[in-house]
Amino acid sequence: MNRSLPGYETIHTLESPDILLSHLGAVRVPIIVGKESRDGGLVGYEHEIRAGWLMGQVTASKLWSPCKRTTLAADESSSSGEGTSLLTVVTAAPFVVGDVITVGSQTGLSVTAVDYDANSLTVDEAIDVEENDAVFAEDGSATCRGILLDSVSLRNDDNTVDVHKSSGLLIQGVVRTSLLLGDLDAIRADSSAKLSGVRFSDEHGQ
Repeated sequence: MNRSLPGYETIHTLESPDILLSHLGAVRVPIIVGKESRDGGLVGYEHEIRAGWLMGQVTASKLWSPCKRTTLAADESSSSGEGTSLLTVVTAAPFVVGDVITVGSQTGLSVTAVDYDANSLTVDEAIDVEENDAVFAEDGSATCRGILLDSVSLRNDDNTVDVHKSSGLLIQGVVRTSLLLGDLDAIRADSSAKLSGVRFSDEHGQ
């Protein structure tokens, strides 16, 4: 339900597109999406996480979030010794201020700003980078373990505070690749990804 009362942020209705090509043999498991998660592709509604996101799990809390793995943009590089703290990436959508990330071989970098429109991350020190360097969170959420089946709004019923929310995670089935969210190329290239039960529509000539 939409609200436009004083003191309330407007809520818009989230739909859950059917990401499955076939429900036959599909396997889903329950998960809890952490209230700190964000979907930067929904500007102004970043606390609403859309179905289709490739998901990772934070090791310490066991909560889930959109998979925080991407790469630097193709033209992003710095000359040795110059360094940069502003990183343009393929998608900044799942990242938040405070994330500790790895860029290429450089670890322990803190994200101090995120520009979802520009797909850029600012980190706490200037570093040398090369185009297509891997960029990923160090909290475990960079390892994709499935796909979010149901859109969730990480707000309480009064829409005043962020809260954890339950949803469903697809771990086996054939999915419509065009409906997936996240840096799919980077995630599928990650050898640690737990996606052996998922088949993508582009693998089936769809």
